[in-house]
Amino acid sequence: MLLKQIRNYLVHPSPPSVAAFDPSERRTSRRRTVFLHATVYPVDVFCDVRICDASAMGVKGEANVELSVGQVMHITTDELTYHAGTVKWVLGRQFGLNLPNALQMFDVDPEYVDHGMYEGHQPRPLRQQINATARLLAGRPPRPATIRNVSSTGMLIDTGPGLRPGQHIIVKAGNAPCVYGRIQWAAAGKIGFKAYNAISTLAFACLED
Repeated sequence: MLLKQIRNYLVHPSPPSVAAFDPSERRTSRRRTVFLHATVYPVDVFCDVRICDASAMGVKGEANVELSVGQVMHITTDELTYHAGTVKWVLGRQFGLNLPNALQMFDVDPEYVDHGMYEGHQPRPLRQQINATARLLAGRPPRPATIRNVSSTGMLIDTGPGLRPGQHIIVKAGNAPCVYGRIQWAAAGKIGFKAYNAISTLAFACLED
């Protein structure tokens, strides 16, 4: 009799408990309730760019994409950190981008200063020629938003209608790093946002003060 019970257990194992399929257990990252003003940047264009020179004020680059003066776009060299810049000028395929942390991004020595050769010239950061590649992300104008909760993997964001599941966006709140990801769902002006890289919840928690 005991051997028969053991045989039946091995051949017909007990079904998993119902609790294992509880939808509430699918969320593996703890979410923190917040109320943070933010900006959402829709991303519609991805383009590889070549950076020709860099200074403390920004970079000069080349790209096969149409840009406009005053446009805000994001640039990354490692697809982990994303930095916002403003287009200052455009000439054919070339563009100038106001990018305050360009020297750190492209590992350029900040010591160099152009003191000029003429009277009245004001010292300014020297542009150093480089040959680097980066990825540019651009899209429609940014829109205001409110972050309602945040975890290491995503956010609940109130940003009004107009964004749809599948849309790539960049979220920026205060001094916290830019977060790049994708909209998972959208309903009643709210979106569920999933980040492609881990979110520093501590950085967002500090913004509450």
